[in-house]
Amino acid sequence: MKRAERPTAFRPAETAIGGGEFSESTTNKVDFDRKEAERQKAFRPPVSKISSGDFDGITTTKADFDRKQGERIKAYRPPVTSLASGDFSGTTTNRADFVGKMVGGYCCDFSQA
Repeated sequence: MKRAERPTAFRPAETAIGGGEFSESTTNKVDFDRKEAERQKAFRPPVSKISSGDFDGITTTKADFDRKQGERIKAYRPPVTSLASGDFSGTTTNRADFVGKMVGGYCCDFSQA
């Protein structure tokens, strides 16, 4: 494995300061061609008239809505909830129907679990 040295940062001894006068004008400022124009007036629509008459406040959606009344569905509750009598067997149908196979010298049989 080759060993590599970390490179040292190169820093000049002194920063060179350019001689001469400082000019504010940049190429962007010199090339800019200013154009004068009038500002467009804001568009204001004419004042709308308030209609005479009563305002009922009913929208078309509300007016067209046809409400249907029906009997409310009652909650179904079984008359009596009793626990099943007898011994509890934790064997499910899926586990009972499973047929174990030999895979790589091992048997996948869940009947002992």
